[in-house]
Amino acid sequence: MKKSFDELNLEFIEYARNLRKEKGITQKEVAEILGVSRSMYARVESGLSSYFPYLDKMTAIIGPELISFRSEERRVG
Repeated sequence: MKKSFDELNLEFIEYARNLRKEKGITQKEVAEILGVSRSMYARVESGLSSYFPYLDKMTAIIGPELISFRSEERRVG
């Protein structure tokens, strides 16, 4: 069954959060580099705010695995 756009976005957000934690990077560290508050970044990680405006910087901070995940989504979806 094909996944919806919302389902894919939530999977990506969860993947990004888990990868950030595995690398020992805090929400505060990511938020500071993105130029937003920690609470705003927490909203991004919870799916309440879009990650699209921050994707390039998130990839630079958390790692290129984020792009690999997005590419895999397109092949599966």
